[in-house]
Amino acid sequence: MIILNYIKTMSWNAATRFLLEEGYIEEEYVEQTHDVYDRVFTYPYVLYNEASQLIDRIGHVEYGIFERPPGDDFEIVKMEWVRLPMITANETDLQL
Repeated sequence: MIILNYIKTMSWNAATRFLLEEGYIEEEYVEQTHDVYDRVFTYPYVLYNEASQLIDRIGHVEYGIFERPPGDDFEIVKMEWVRLPMITANETDLQL
């Protein structure tokens, strides 16, 4: 398990590379609606031990909005690394 504040100091590319080198596995992203933002995309990275037990879940979260008036242009307005709830890969209720 890594210290979350450590990867928050890195670029997205460096943090992703670091997580993969440390044995984290990238899972499929989750798209959600949000009260403040139009969409929230979460890209989970999970770490399992030798017995295939879940040890850690970290996510790169992107918060985005559509242009006003509504159009096709979408803008990511905030990004952050967060520690995600300890759920299995088939559960998708991330509740950000």
